[in-house]
Amino acid sequence: MLNFAAGRAAEKLRRQHSVTGCITVFIRTNPFNPQEPQYQRAASIKLDAAT
Repeated sequence: MLNFAAGRAAEKLRRQHSVTGCITVFIRTNPFNPQEPQYQRAASIKLDAAT
């Protein structure tokens, strides 16, 4: 799913002739499975040059 979402975001930016200066990645466990420990994190990185 990650590759799909990142690829779609890149396609949309190209179609709009847009650029981005920051990328954020989110990860979390399945909230509908209460038997599993729950975990969520996010990380952002600022790009040196908008691309």
